[in-house]
Amino acid sequence: MKQTVSLFLSFILLLSMLCSCQAHVHAYALTVIAPTCKTIGYTIHACDCGDTYYSDYKAEGAHEFGTWQTGVQPTLTEGGEEYRICKTCGILEARDVGNQSKLAKLYATTEGAFLYTDGELRFSCIGTLTTRTAGDKRAYNLHLQNENGDSYAVDLGWGERASYALEPCVPDPTLTRASVAEKLWHACAETRSDKDWMPAEAYGSIPVQLYLDGTYLGVFALTAPADGWKYAYSGYHGSPTAVLQAKNDGDGCSFASRPSYENGDFEVLSCSTDEVLWATESFDGFNIFVRDAKDAAFREQLSQYSDPGVLIDYFLLTQFFGLSHGDTAETVWLTADGIHWLPSFAFDSLNTAFGINAFGALYSGSQGIAQAGENGSVLYTGDNLLWARLCNMFGAEIKARYKELRKTILNIDALESRFVTSFNHIEKGLFTAERLLYPSVPVHGMSTDRMRQFWEERLAAMDAWLKN
Repeated sequence: MKQTVSLFLSFILLLSMLCSCQAHVHAYALTVIAPTCKTIGYTIHACDCGDTYYSDYKAEGAHEFGTWQTGVQPTLTEGGEEYRICKTCGILEARDVGNQSKLAKLYATTEGAFLYTDGELRFSCIGTLTTRTAGDKRAYNLHLQNENGDSYAVDLGWGERASYALEPCVPDPTLTRASVAEKLWHACAETRSDKDWMPAEAYGSIPVQLYLDGTYLGVFALTAPADGWKYAYSGYHGSPTAVLQAKNDGDGCSFASRPSYENGDFEVLSCSTDEVLWATESFDGFNIFVRDAKDAAFREQLSQYSDPGVLIDYFLLTQFFGLSHGDTAETVWLTADGIHWLPSFAFDSLNTAFGINAFGALYSGSQGIAQAGENGSVLYTGDNLLWARLCNMFGAEIKARYKELRKTILNIDALESRFVTSFNHIEKGLFTAERLLYPSVPVHGMSTDRMRQFWEERLAAMDAWLKN
């Protein structure tokens, strides 16, 4: 009997075990192991009963870097380096960073590769960089080309061009005096009611940092066109076809005698060899008229040779700029029709604007301004016959135009606003770097405060000179 009960209980236990196993269904818990830079990733499937398997294998992942840290501190002229470290494996990653200056940058190689960026890449191509002047800090011409050697035009603010110029700037805190003066010249044109003459293109300049084969060469004024003249205007019948640039204070430049050309008083620019005679004969006619015309004829017929309004504007701005070379040398004369000749500025001439000469010496804003003439006349004490006759015969117009310009562009607030909004992004430390790069360039104390003082002195002197 006992044996029968024991067998019965064993049968019941076995049956219970068989029923229990048949009822179990695996319930796998998932554990996802993410990949790291050192280990693969995968998913673990584990059941409470102990059954386990693996799936979804993933390759090793990316590094988990920390924040970038400074390795080599960048300066205003040289780039630096940053690094970061992987939190998992400790590997170090480095990258180059640009310099701290916000100015545009032009990178060039002697093999003829160029890259220009002003926050975004503007061009990357081949071309030629040629030296235009001698000296420690030189002027360059830049011509861009494509892979076939053809001209490669890009638009940097003056329309699509393949040729540009890099002008050496005077290293002082008013590095862009020439550009400020140029902007006033164009602003002056904007205030005129007659638009027969307007700047053909706003040949301003862009301060850029130039690197050649990795070596920093300083801040240059990137501009167009890449020839000897600048700040041109359309004239009466289109763009200039002949350009004469005064070279010295010879009598021909001051309209006191027939000018000599090429190696004399004027250099003929932007004119083919067979057109030189045409250009010089045309200008000679203007020169003879200024010398020989009677007063009444001068006033009545001046418009046949030039634009009296343009002459007045140029004369007034020349006086305000206080160019150290005076009001004769370095004047650029342009014609579009071979008849009318209009004055403009050469780039180098404006480098001495606002109280500093080419040798770095400062001078007062009251220097070089004549006293008021008798009976309301405009007294001129220079040696330029054209300006003397202009003051004598168009005195009332000169005073009226000056009064108008004083309300618009020739006042301290307007001048400061134009300077600050255009050029306050040039970091002061760059001027120190310029002096270290070019120690032979005269060191002087020009500053924005000193320039403001010059403006105040100059306008006060001109107010007294041209008072009604």
